[in-house]
Amino acid sequence: MVGRIIETEACVAEGVDWLCAAEPRFAEAVELTGPLPLRRRPDGFAQLLSAIVSQQVSVASARAIWARLEAAGMTTPEAILATDEAGLRALGLSRQKASYALALSEAGIDFEALRTAPTEEVVKTLVAVKGIGIWTAEIYAMFSLGRADVFAPGDLALQEAARLLFALEARPRERDLRRMAEAWSPWRSVAARGAVGLLPCGKTARGDRMTRVLQTGRKEPVSGETRSCVVFLHGYGANGADLLGLADPLGEHLPDTLFVAPDAPEACAGAPMGFQWFPIPWIDDSSEEEAMQGMSRAVDDLNAFLDALMVDEDLLPEQVALFGFSQGTMMALHVAPRREDEVAGLVAFSGRLLQPELLEDEVVSRPPVLLVHGDQDDVVPPESLPAAAEALQGAGWKEVFAHIQKGTAHGIAPDGLSVALAFLRDKCGF
Repeated sequence: MVGRIIETEACVAEGVDWLCAAEPRFAEAVELTGPLPLRRRPDGFAQLLSAIVSQQVSVASARAIWARLEAAGMTTPEAILATDEAGLRALGLSRQKASYALALSEAGIDFEALRTAPTEEVVKTLVAVKGIGIWTAEIYAMFSLGRADVFAPGDLALQEAARLLFALEARPRERDLRRMAEAWSPWRSVAARGAVGLLPCGKTARGDRMTRVLQTGRKEPVSGETRSCVVFLHGYGANGADLLGLADPLGEHLPDTLFVAPDAPEACAGAPMGFQWFPIPWIDDSSEEEAMQGMSRAVDDLNAFLDALMVDEDLLPEQVALFGFSQGTMMALHVAPRREDEVAGLVAFSGRLLQPELLEDEVVSRPPVLLVHGDQDDVVPPESLPAAAEALQGAGWKEVFAHIQKGTAHGIAPDGLSVALAFLRDKCGF
């Protein structure tokens, strides 16, 4: 059966009322998110073609490719059937996606008939086309056809949202989330809107501390295809842009890598135009207690940022590396070992390992680590490198690498950057 169709914001509000009455956690979620959006999209061939274009690439890359298709008039089945795979690849589609676009064009789907077809028939019709999986079909039914009782449990954003909403230790598997969502019928599409709305908050609905959204700069992959990501974590008093310039020399050799550089969450008292991850008592006259509280909050902020990044960019943890400098290195060395899913690796310039005495008891994952330090560093002593290496190895690390930048103070020298590039390629697989 077709069931209820979501056509207006009033329909969404009706679903919200029902869900809040049925499940108190949704009421708590809506308090955080505010009114839920309608999020209706057009239906038809172009919408499904756009979904194919968006698979496995960043939002920016998908938009760029779609703009080229639109400019070439390649958004109808007739136009696509009049060209060939080479013509589609020249517009930015991969060989695989070109074959999917041709398959969709050849399928002859009656999109008008889908508007009144039962949801099960809609999904069955769409997944029969090469390149369209159940996730794409369910999202199409939910947002393009406005079906009120559809859920897409294979969506990583929904899985992460369910983890936040129900304070789960890990994201539920697709099968388990589909079973959970049965209790939210006949308004499962509205439940999806409400759950995903929690992601920008980075907060569970059981009262955990709300995290701060980190303003982020980014440099898209040279190839236009995102297969890995480097997260730059800047030092005390700087900002994300301070390290994002490294994306240019690195990106030449890592063409499928997205580079992102968040600003730390707090304005820096010692550098009015910069940011800090946490206060530093011997610089800004803060107390040790303030420094520890600030670091604890920043750890939550960075973890929420990484979770959202992986969902938004459709990346696995092993496709993400952290690249820190100074205080950013301190954050990377503290956060990554305590994350359940191991990241690809850590590049740690000119920093130190905080609370090394706790590492052995708190470590959860042991990604490869590259420690780099200038031998003339007068901000963070060079002795911090061997101290960190010793603590990491003592906590069970097998892959700890080190490089000393000769004649370098507190900075990143060309030889250090070359070693970092080799590490990202050889040890992280970028």
